[in-house]
Amino acid sequence: SLGGNSQTTMIACISSLEIDFEETLNTLKYAARARNIKNRPTVNLDPHAPLLLSMQEKINTLELKLEEEMSKKVSAESPETVNTL
Repeated sequence: SLGGNSQTTMIACISSLEIDFEETLNTLKYAARARNIKNRPTVNLDPHAPLLLSMQEKINTLELKLEEEMSKKVSAESPETVNTL
């Protein structure tokens, strides 16, 4: 395939023998046509990527808040636990 978001290398094998003239000429014509193909590569982006990033940030924020609340609850319960021992 000569299209898409990739680079392509072409090697054209030709012969200097007169018996191979037609095949060599056709190979050179094809190589010239292939060389003139111009691609416009684009970055493949998921259209939902910004939404997913926003949701991931929200999850991280909520996880931090949950950890803070859990640590507050544990620190508030710690003195009672020490007294019962």
